[in-house]
Amino acid sequence: MSTLPTRRIRRWAVAVALLLSLGFFWPEAAPSASSAAAAVAASASEGYAAKIFRRVGKTARTMGYVGDKGGDGDRHGRVRNTSPYGRPVVLLVGDSLVQRSFEPGGWGARLAHDYARSADVLLRGFSGYNTAWVVDLMHRQPGLFPPPQHVVLLVVLLGANDASRPDGHKTHYGVPILEYKRNLRWIASQYTNGPDGPVVVVCTPPPVDEPRRLHLTTKMKGMPAALLDRSTARTEQYVRAAAEVAA
Repeated sequence: MSTLPTRRIRRWAVAVALLLSLGFFWPEAAPSASSAAAAVAASASEGYAAKIFRRVGKTARTMGYVGDKGGDGDRHGRVRNTSPYGRPVVLLVGDSLVQRSFEPGGWGARLAHDYARSADVLLRGFSGYNTAWVVDLMHRQPGLFPPPQHVVLLVVLLGANDASRPDGHKTHYGVPILEYKRNLRWIASQYTNGPDGPVVVVCTPPPVDEPRRLHLTTKMKGMPAALLDRSTARTEQYVRAAAEVAA
């Protein structure tokens, strides 16, 4: 397995220690007992999504894709059509964190809005997927993904499911660390085709709000508390692994 061309990989890892300390909140989770804790967790979630949006948006701007929706009747604004495939593509690959990014106000939807006349933001996020399943999908259905020569920016956000505990109730989601890194490299390598390849942004998985997730699994789904499927400590290992791939 060859290593990625480091000059084509943007050395960014999105998760930070502040978020790890605050915990992660996802809209489908049940309300916690403390409204103050819920507000802090929600703020952490918004901060995580905002960091992705700012990083990806900054990358697009450095490549000349300035957000410009144009005005009524503006026929000569920044309307790009540079290839037979259509306009340049910003490709988002990941799990539910990518799939749900196109919900109203999501970071994916905001990117599509800001670059509506500059590039097509293409969503390839699949809820529940891990890196192994994405690799398998890219092998089995390559037509789902645009050709590398038309992609100017690839954003990969995977790892939340890969980090599932081997002794939890979602063991089939988990992927060992070394395989996780190998899969991330393979996914990115499909688009790092020399000096003309796209910029690749590898995002780290978000931290886990263990009390909220425990409440979700035990109170709402009736699962034993001992089978909590994820932990912040285990996810942190995958954060480091993703950062190593992006380095």
